[in-house]
Amino acid sequence: MKRFILFTTATVVALFTTASPGAETVLLMKGVEIAKGRDMGDVRYGTKFAGEILDGTFAEMGYWYITLDYRGAEYVEVCNGENDIVRARMTVVLDGSGGRSGMMILFMRDRHGIPDVYWNYSAPLCGLGGMGCPYPWEEPVEGCLFEDYPDEYGPVAQVRGETGPIFLWKVFATGFFRGFRGASFTGWLRHNYPFIPRVEGTLIFHGR
Repeated sequence: MKRFILFTTATVVALFTTASPGAETVLLMKGVEIAKGRDMGDVRYGTKFAGEILDGTFAEMGYWYITLDYRGAEYVEVCNGENDIVRARMTVVLDGSGGRSGMMILFMRDRHGIPDVYWNYSAPLCGLGGMGCPYPWEEPVEGCLFEDYPDEYGPVAQVRGETGPIFLWKVFATGFFRGFRGASFTGWLRHNYPFIPRVEGTLIFHGR
């Protein structure tokens, strides 16, 4: 069964800057899907992901969670297939480790029908569910090697907006996150992990 993975039980490496107007905080993310969602018409609703936040030493600092809807489920894991994320709601929480605590809720809605997920990369297959696989992961290879060498490579998709990262607006924030207006995301969906695909990317929180 083909599965769509984005923002997923994840691990995030966080590199923090000051939360003053104009400043940015960068989170490097990786993780797994926790709910596939349900198809209604041409949209798959309620795909869910969740994860942890780590600092630069891989110490846990909090977690994140996201629910999204997207079009094009039939093109997941298809060479040069594309998906369009039409709606996403994300929560990021810092638990106070490293002297930072707070919560931010983010939201995006896409009314333009422009794809955000591009299935034209590959990576070597890894262990069942990614257990025991090395990290950091190797850079994906451009091209559909997963079709030509299915016993060696699995599909990987690039996640991005038309001209850059996908932007999510702030809905609510407390503590450390009050100085930010939203966040942008770009990264990779890795289906080269059988049964439990992985995701990694960069989440940048933007100041006012």
